[in-house]
Parts: sequence; C-alpha cells; structure tokens
Amino acid sequence: AGCPPQPVVPEPAPTPAPMAETRIIVDQRGIEVEVPKQIERLVALPMPLPSIIFSIVGSGESVIGMHPTSMVAVERGILAEMAPELLKADTGFVTKGFEVNLEELLKLNPDVVIQWGHVPEVVEAMERAGLPVIVIEFRMQEGECSQDNFEEWLRIVGELFGKEERAAELIGMQREIISEVMTRVAEIPQADRPSTLLLFRLDNGLVRTVGGGWSS
Repeated sequence: AGCPPQPVVPEPAPTPAPMAETRIIVDQRGIEVEVPKQIERLVALPMPLPSIIFSIVGSGESVIGMHPTSMVAVERGILAEMAPELLKADTGFVTKGFEVNLEELLKLNPDVVIQWGHVPEVVEAMERAGLPVIVIEFRMQEGECSQDNFEEWLRIVGELFGKEERAAELIGMQREIISEVMTRVAEIPQADRPSTLLLFRLDNGLVRTVGGGWSS
C-alpha cells in the first residue's frame, strides 16, 4: 500500500511592503501636496531653488534635476565649489522656457517637482502623470512685497526638508539686514540717494537691465 497523501500546506502570504511615510506641504497656490517624508530625489525648475536648497539643507545631494539656466549659474559661481554634487543634476528634460519633456522627467523618478505657477498647463500635465508638484510664484507686481514672497519660498523648502528652524533663521537674518539698511537711509532725501543700474547677462551672452517697475 502506498503512503497516504500529505496535506498541502499553503504558502504564507507575502508581507505587504510598508507604506512610505508622507506629509502635506501647502504650496503658493494654497494647494495641499502630499510628498514623501524623506525627500531624496527633487527636481527644481525655478532658477533660485538650487541655491536656496543648499542654503537651508547644507547639501545639494537631493537635487537630481534643474533648469539649464540654474546649471549655468552653478557652474559659473561659487556653488560649483561649495556643492559640486549639484553639477550631477539632469537638465535635459527641459524643452523650452519652463516646459518639460514628461517622458524624460518621469525617467528621473522624482519624489517631488517644484515648478513656477505661471505655467499652469505644465503643472497640470505633470500632476496628471502622477508627479507631486509644489508650485511657487514669481510675484513682482506693484503692491506686492518681493521679500514676503521670497520668505514663502524659504518656508516651503524648509518644510519640505524638515528644516523649518534653519529657514526661520535665514528669514530672521534677512529681516535684520533689511531693517538696518532702511534705518540708515531713512533720513537721506530721495534726491540725494545714488541711482543704480542693475545688469545681468543672459545665457546667449546678451546683457539685460530692468525697468522702473522692478522691486527687489
């Protein structure tokens, strides 16, 4: 007589992978954006962001993609020495202006993308592709304080990386300097104040200035 059939023991069900921790960041649209708690792969399209991130985080390791103009600034400035890791960031996903090649951007597998608010169609396309997008605004219109706006950028980056205290420290330092300057010039008549010509060089080599409506 043969051996009795042995009962079939089912394979244990695989343990589901733990869900990555996330948190909510409110961007300058007032939109709540769910992002990973630990940001390791960030794409920053607004040009000031790489230097802002370095000043708050102390490293550029998390920046895996940036605008080509940002890369030019890194290469030509002190950041190339202070944060050489920024030189590894990809720029090839940017097509023109602040438009992107979504396929190339998705290949970077970013945890989060930061984008300007004045290209809502680009933001919407990235969101439809499943990317978390934090929007910051370029607010320089009359009646709006550019310093307040810049402080919002610092706040958002600080929250994104869990560096709220460092962001607050930088904001406090800036406010102290602005207050000192304003105190020193308060009693100088406008007619006696020196005029300033602000020039900056574009990527194509042309030199540009700004009009009277500019505030900084």
